[in-house]
Amino acid sequence: MGRSAKKRSRVSPRSSDRARHTGRLQLPAGSGKKDRRENPAGPARAEVTTTDFPTDAVALEQFVAFADPNPFGGITREDVASVAVAAYGVDPELDTRETSIAVEGLARSIIARLENPAAITDPKRVSIFLLSDRPRDVARKLQAKREPILDNGSCQLAGSLWISGPTFVSGYSVALSGANTGSMFDEVSRKGVGCLPAFVFDPSATEAEIRYYPAGLDQSDHVQRFMISETIFTLDALDRVLEAFHESNVITPDAAGKSFNPWEESKEYIPRTDAEAFLQGGLKLAITVAFRRKCTVRFEVRGTEGRCDLLVVSRDATKSNAWLHHAAMELKVLRSFSARRTSVSAAARKKAILKGLDQAISYKKEHAATIGMLCCFDMRLPAHADGNACFAEINRKAGVTLENLVPDAEED
Repeated sequence: MGRSAKKRSRVSPRSSDRARHTGRLQLPAGSGKKDRRENPAGPARAEVTTTDFPTDAVALEQFVAFADPNPFGGITREDVASVAVAAYGVDPELDTRETSIAVEGLARSIIARLENPAAITDPKRVSIFLLSDRPRDVARKLQAKREPILDNGSCQLAGSLWISGPTFVSGYSVALSGANTGSMFDEVSRKGVGCLPAFVFDPSATEAEIRYYPAGLDQSDHVQRFMISETIFTLDALDRVLEAFHESNVITPDAAGKSFNPWEESKEYIPRTDAEAFLQGGLKLAITVAFRRKCTVRFEVRGTEGRCDLLVVSRDATKSNAWLHHAAMELKVLRSFSARRTSVSAAARKKAILKGLDQAISYKKEHAATIGMLCCFDMRLPAHADGNACFAEINRKAGVTLENLVPDAEED
């Protein structure tokens, strides 16, 4: 995110990169223009709140039977999620499969252990977590011991291979003998489970993070990072999370796996269906995991000016039952083609940016947020990627601070 009184621009990326940049706009204090909503696009939304649906990982797992490939009969998960997002504004995590729930559940378990005073004596060794919809069967094969409580910080995680379902509430473990990370990865492969989706936590890393290997440790180049080290919400900290998310999901989506890939055909610059809602769910997850010690990320927060895509909040320590609103975020996807492969005009992209600015200003004001932010994920063709030029009218209109992020960049 742009920093106060500073503007950065960056050079063109490698030719293999599928997204040219992500623009992120920080609205200045005092911005207050209302969102124009006289003619909202699309059908009217029913007034159903997200509280009608399960929000915690355990309840969500019960709501969506992950072991059943088609739990809704003749209707697919994607159909249910698409209707829920379009009509009711429910949390898009209903469409992000068990891997997203696993990231949040595992982060909870790791942080609980880090905050346990007994963790100071834990060896500085990697812990590896395998995700399976049949953890008992995998555990039996590996002769792993059962651990009924995994998420309260009582278990030493380091130096073991863990097998669990997506909630990481309980699991099974087997000790690893490898002296370093490479030998531990090899040991997992020799056990015949190197193809299972895996998460890795290294307590000796400079910055605490969870690494996700969607194709297993046998393909260790395919990895996505989730930061879990941010204890205080700041603009700089949020910027680091957004950069990591952008790099993993938009620039190198193949490394992230299908669950976190926003593209339908990345080589042709075709975004997946409901790309905005999909990125919204992914970004909510990344911010939640990074700041879960202190913050909560609310989704589709209703107000008089519409629905705020993401609202980052924390409890006010000085007042009872009060919340501090750190950031009100509006998300837009800039694209050259729709998911149906029809062309999107420059005028339509310009309109989306202008509307997004009005929305971000309105949400910041209505929720009394410290930061108002318009996040634009650029999924345009290289010929349409015009750097900061697409934000020129916004700069003049709102006086925002802008940072334009591109891989392999240099600061001016």
